Amino acid sequence: MRQAFFGNQALKQVGRTASAVVCTVFVFLALPQARAGTAMAPSVSAPNPGVDVVEKSDQQLPVTFSLNFDSVYDDNIYIRNQNRVGDFYWMINPGVSYVSGDPQYQPDQLFRLSYKPKIYQFWDETKNNSFDQDLHLDYQVNLGHLTLGLAQTYYTDSTPTPDTGGRLKAQYYDTHVFANYELSPRLTWENEVTQLISRYDSSSAIETNAWTASSYLDYAVCPKFNLAVGGTLGYVVLDQYPDQFYEQFNLRMKYKATNKINLTARVGGEYRQFEHSNDNSISPVFALGAEFHPGLWTTLKVDGEGKTLPSISDANQNYRTYGLNVSLRQQIVPHFFLNLGSGYYHSFYYNTPSGDSAGFQYDFITVRPALEWELNPHFTVGAYYQHQTNISNQDDQSYLDNQVGIQGGFKY
Repeated sequence: MRQAFFGNQALKQVGRTASAVVCTVFVFLALPQARAGTAMAPSVSAPNPGVDVVEKSDQQLPVTFSLNFDSVYDDNIYIRNQNRVGDFYWMINPGVSYVSGDPQYQPDQLFRLSYKPKIYQFWDETKNNSFDQDLHLDYQVNLGHLTLGLAQTYYTDSTPTPDTGGRLKAQYYDTHVFANYELSPRLTWENEVTQLISRYDSSSAIETNAWTASSYLDYAVCPKFNLAVGGTLGYVVLDQYPDQFYEQFNLRMKYKATNKINLTARVGGEYRQFEHSNDNSISPVFALGAEFHPGLWTTLKVDGEGKTLPSISDANQNYRTYGLNVSLRQQIVPHFFLNLGSGYYHSFYYNTPSGDSAGFQYDFITVRPALEWELNPHFTVGAYYQHQTNISNQDDQSYLDNQVGIQGGFKY
């Protein structure tokens, strides 16, 4: 396949040298990044997209098109402690979205459908080439005091996974259904049911089917401050292994002091049980979010979480993970932006159902500086550097990873 792309070894070496030179030039010239760099925390569960609120757009047409690309050198594509393998790869991310309805001018009914696949092409390790899917549907209807909504996502992923080590091809089916009822101008009853199905191409990875049902009473204390109390019931089906059940009790707060400060927080506790066992475990759960705009050209975001997840590499273990992400976006001069992202996560594993420590833990740290240049409202280009460190009490599970990339984006 590589001969078809590059002709012969000599031409291939020339291409490799040219790509390295281009990467180096872009980094040292600080050509900006097309998308804000935010540190990503390791997680074996799929991201939870929820039901996105469609923002009003200046676009006159309901259909939008986008195209993003990355050209990256990664010095440890299999996130190994030893025998590290580095490679160049390209990622192309075309997209099309259709939106009907507007939350400001047409709040009774909203519909969105988007398809944004990712195509990965590696220079040497071509066995990692992939075509990842990302199909998302949102629907929301307002029936007076009752608001109903549905979000359905299907996507695939082939990036490295810390829980299993190395690259893992996965498929996710993520469903959210919600019903919110306005009991009074200040009091709303919020209900949501979710299902996340995780499928893996590796026989050593444990597939799961996770259900949750949550209910909250949300009270508007004042126009800018909301308090809510509620709970969640969870049921996790593990393929060929005992299932897990859990209950959560949570308090939630939303505060928007001004257009410059927006805060959200959810804190509570979780009680987890295991099929065919009298053992159980208790742990804290939380989610934090904050967005600050101290100046016209500055945005600071902070988010954190604490949760328990079943390991997909060992059926007799769960792990608790607690982490924090921070990102800063600063306009330097007109159309030029500096983006800084950093994250820290601590995870430790325990045996199920006994709850005894499994003796394995790790600390995951990410740092990502990036620069971005907005050529016009439709085009952006940029460059970034990303460093990841995984420090484990088991030496063979520790690793370092560095990436240097050039990015570009188009939307219309």
